[in-house]
Amino acid sequence: AVVSTQSTGELIDSGDIKKDGVLDYQEFMLVMMANERNLWKEFQRIDRDGSGLVTLDELRQHSAEGTPNVDQEMVKKVFDRIDKNRDGRITWDEFRDFSQFLGNVSNQYFGVSLRRG
Repeated sequence: AVVSTQSTGELIDSGDIKKDGVLDYQEFMLVMMANERNLWKEFQRIDRDGSGLVTLDELRQHSAEGTPNVDQEMVKKVFDRIDKNRDGRITWDEFRDFSQFLGNVSNQYFGVSLRRG
């Protein structure tokens, strides 16, 4: 995955507690834990029935809330890409892995930013 200069700058700005322009290990870990918590909250919002799994219908409903005219075929393609084992459900691990691969999942995919929190 390609990390843009802007993304790197945003990462450093968000976690640079000492304001020295770099992230030390502790600052980096704090940023990563905060990102993981925000991602977990988003997964829970999408998982409407609280099963710990996201179905295509749940993803479609969530996407439509953020973007009423969202392309449902695109949602299906994204769902299929995330659902690595092709069982028709997205687990937390699949969701996290996909989101980390993308960095910050954009409105194009879910209708909301996964960085809100």
